[in-house]
Amino acid sequence: MKTKEEHIENNGQSKTNLFIAKLDSYSELASNIAPITNIMLQNNTFRWMMEKTIGIDRRRPLPEFHRKTFQKSFKAKSEPKENKVAYFYDVYANFNDPDLGFAVTEILERNNSEIILPIQKHSGMPLFAYGNIGMAEELMKFNIKSLYSAIEKGYQIVASEPTAAYCIKKLYPEFISSHESKIVSENTYEFFEFLENLEDNGRFNDDFKIFDKRIAAYHVPCHSKNLLPTKPVKRFLERIGFEVQIVDHGCCGIAGTFGFKQGWEGYDLSKYIGKELFEHMADPSIDIPVTESSVCKMQIEQFTNRTVYHPAKLLRNAYKKTSI
Repeated sequence: MKTKEEHIENNGQSKTNLFIAKLDSYSELASNIAPITNIMLQNNTFRWMMEKTIGIDRRRPLPEFHRKTFQKSFKAKSEPKENKVAYFYDVYANFNDPDLGFAVTEILERNNSEIILPIQKHSGMPLFAYGNIGMAEELMKFNIKSLYSAIEKGYQIVASEPTAAYCIKKLYPEFISSHESKIVSENTYEFFEFLENLEDNGRFNDDFKIFDKRIAAYHVPCHSKNLLPTKPVKRFLERIGFEVQIVDHGCCGIAGTFGFKQGWEGYDLSKYIGKELFEHMADPSIDIPVTESSVCKMQIEQFTNRTVYHPAKLLRNAYKKTSI
């Protein structure tokens, strides 16, 4: 990352990389005008213009935006609970899939958790990926201060996006060497890691429906592999009745925002890298494709034409005793 930063200082940032590095920051604007945004993103002429001007491949579908975001819609409950959770929801659950945020918080509430939404900026991974370390440091300091304040009040940080958990736990203390960043790292958990800890301590609520035996093909995101020695998603999918296949074909190819770029510098190469994974996920014998990563979900859905589920939504449905 230091080499990337030096390259940018000496040569500047390409317009494509600069746009993608700030992509999370544009989400709030896109959400505020969501009906217009979504129409534009479906328009072939607008997509052609994006490709020609900023290098976003016209073939790459972009996620729908919601004007009523998760953060605006969530209502915290005031009664104290045994577990105190500060939910780091990040960009995708907030602007693109608020239902994911509600699936996570409903599961936490069913597991005796008091939930707050700490003030937060996005996790910062695009800034790290494209060497914008100066901008990333400002963002990290903001998030660390907010999350540390929550920890001081007895809350643990829980993230439903593996990349966000990876940034907070691994990258923040690497770039910001402070007592606060260390404490924030040590008290941050990926969502299913947090549930695994509850179960290991006999505090997990298992009052849920067991689904009829079906095969779930689970793509473990790269950042989840790095963070978790176990595979808690597999454990909980099996708890609710699935036969789980770990689909181990490496990276899905999108690599964060890399696969949004035009041609063989992004989109086409990302498709080539994920070829074996897509073939496995498209197999008719697979009932439910699963992954926690929002960008992996986009990638797999595009190249298999199948709906990919975040495991939190499957567990939420099991608690509600409703079908998938």
